[in-house]
Amino acid sequence: MIQDAPEYYEYNTRDTVVHYGLRSGQNQTAMLAMSILLDIIKPKNIIEFGTGTGGLSVLIGIWSKLNGANFRTYDNNDQRLYAEIFNKLGIEFICCDVHALHGDIIPHIQQPGVSLVLCDDGNKHQELEEYAPHLKPYDYIMMHDYSRDLDAYNSRIKPKYWDWHESSEFAGTQLGLTPVYERLLEYAVWGCFRKEQG
Repeated sequence: MIQDAPEYYEYNTRDTVVHYGLRSGQNQTAMLAMSILLDIIKPKNIIEFGTGTGGLSVLIGIWSKLNGANFRTYDNNDQRLYAEIFNKLGIEFICCDVHALHGDIIPHIQQPGVSLVLCDDGNKHQELEEYAPHLKPYDYIMMHDYSRDLDAYNSRIKPKYWDWHESSEFAGTQLGLTPVYERLLEYAVWGCFRKEQG
């Protein structure tokens, strides 16, 4: 497993990955970790806040197409860099402020099957706090630029893997969320949280 092979991470840098010609806003570890995570939880509905330049969206779009998942990505900037490949993959891009479009987003989260919400737009805490209450039991919500342990982030992750850290605080307990897959996602600088029953 990845957690038993720290040498795996040696080739990674803090640079963002280019994926199918599009920058991803992710390090190399994140792209692999996201692929593994999708195969583990097998979401039926995927909602991404923060399309950015589209590289991670393409990875998720390919996985969704191969596995019959519904995928939507939201961003308040329409960069059009990704229009052609998004069209080929059937990725639904919506240009909007995710804090102003609850009526469109919440029904998508609440569709049957496991839902996965990725918070990577301008205010990840607010995105998590707004949308976590609408998760079904055993749905997942993730936050980028997250590290549970700030000391570990500063000593091990920041020097080599990723320069941007937004949160070490987890306020999801009152929302019925449990941190999961921490070891898989630590060097990817993502937090993943599962909505528990009742």
